[in-house]
Amino acid sequence: NVKYPDEAIKNQVTGVVIVGFTITKTGKVTDVKIRRSVSRILDQEALRVIGKMPDWKPGRQRGTPVNVEYNVPVKFGL
Repeated sequence: NVKYPDEAIKNQVTGVVIVGFTITKTGKVTDVKIRRSVSRILDQEALRVIGKMPDWKPGRQRGTPVNVEYNVPVKFGL
């Protein structure tokens, strides 16, 4: 549910923001941070979208729930 920021559209800012985050043993999204920035306004929107994701099914290692780190590209194009 990415909403392209009006300011970014006006200034024709495009690119791919890489967002890193952790899925905890209980499936919660935590430690959301920018791994590769495009601009402040696009970075904020990418953080908002990733931070609002619903709980995930947690990762498992040998049958035991574990924290898993992910990096996800969020593409902004006009």
